[in-house]
Amino acid sequence: MKMQNIRRLARHAEICELLARATHPHTGNSIFGTFRELACFAALLGFERDRKVVLDGPTELLVDARIFERNDQALDMLYLVGLAATRNRNILKNDDANSDRLVSEFERYVAGGLEILNEWLNDDPADENGDRAILSGLHRAGLLKAEPPAADVINRVVF
Repeated sequence: MKMQNIRRLARHAEICELLARATHPHTGNSIFGTFRELACFAALLGFERDRKVVLDGPTELLVDARIFERNDQALDMLYLVGLAATRNRNILKNDDANSDRLVSEFERYVAGGLEILNEWLNDDPADENGDRAILSGLHRAGLLKAEPPAADVINRVVF
């Protein structure tokens, strides 16, 4: 079975660059270490919040399939999201049609999660790096039970 590349909508380029490539001034690293990690986080967020977006506009590469396939945890998330979304165990059969459907379902939830992340960033325009906005958004969504950490603690959080 040959897996497809993971795509994203072209309109999500800026948020992907901010979260997976831009260097945070306090940590010296990006918030998400790789685009693969961002894709997995966004897909799980999109799934949790029931936000699935069809990739009906221009798309661009988010994660090369070869990079994605080299990480068992990422593949597990792809399979988990596809299985949970379709509720059909046949989606896990090893053929190209099922592989394409798994990736397509995953991409839709990635797009939904990126839209949620973008909304959270827009809610906190003073947060140039996005870490505070994400933690606040997770808290407001009930996905982070503790109060958002103080500003001095936020600088040490790594996703």
